[in-house]
Amino acid sequence: MAGALCRKCGGVLDRLLLDQGSEYHIGCEPKEDPVAVVFGNPGGRDPFAEQIRNDLIEVIRWADANSLRSQQQEIGPSEMGQACERFIAYRLAGVPPVNTMVDPWPAIVGTAIHNWLENAINKFQEFAGGVRWSTEVVVHPDKLVRGHMDLFDHWEHMVCDWKSLGPTKMKQWQKSGPPEHQKDQVNLYAKGVQRTGREVRKVCLIGIPRSGWLEDMEVWVDDYRPERAQAALDRMYRIQGVVDLLDVNNHPERFNDIPATPDMCTFCPYFRPAFREGHPADATGCPGK
Repeated sequence: MAGALCRKCGGVLDRLLLDQGSEYHIGCEPKEDPVAVVFGNPGGRDPFAEQIRNDLIEVIRWADANSLRSQQQEIGPSEMGQACERFIAYRLAGVPPVNTMVDPWPAIVGTAIHNWLENAINKFQEFAGGVRWSTEVVVHPDKLVRGHMDLFDHWEHMVCDWKSLGPTKMKQWQKSGPPEHQKDQVNLYAKGVQRTGREVRKVCLIGIPRSGWLEDMEVWVDDYRPERAQAALDRMYRIQGVVDLLDVNNHPERFNDIPATPDMCTFCPYFRPAFREGHPADATGCPGK
């Protein structure tokens, strides 16, 4: 395996760590050898099986870190509705992600589901000899914003977005509907489609279960609301103005002056697990809550 990659997160190791013979980033070191469950010996420790496990995890993390999804530079519609303004400021300032502790597997599974659905719809349309849906359309709701719209329904003039949901998120959908930032996201996609000259009447979010049955699918439909998309863009430009005013690229300590709204911080790409409450936010990350 590549000796310059962290064995946990797959990121490139600093030269200092390599010189010290370390195979992990600081904070990525295993606290103890995990237990490998081996057929015929559940709970037994098998160093060879554990080595294979670590090698495969390294490959998966590397592939995710080098995927097009992970390397997108422009802020996307899926990010613009997030409650935390500091997160958006980091994205607008072009700060690379620092949180190497996030497990990428849920996002990888979600991407795989999206790819399968795209292929299924296109294969069906090829078989049926008609075109109702366009899939994976690149849209630009604004010159600074780029996104991949999952589905456009030409019959209904409707923008659709798949959401792969675990059991907890599915229950939340069933009780309260999709979260507000996802409604912002699909309306931003709709604005991007409208900018191409197409008529847009409706927006749709499709919640599909990661575990369960097709019967568990949830669909939310609403009128296209251009004012909602514009409000998200106005907010982004306001935050961009703050980023420019504070000159955070030359004064990274000023990230701490941008308000943060802690919400699932451990999944944020800018959360630094090594930080403690009271540590100021800067270009090396945010302490979160």
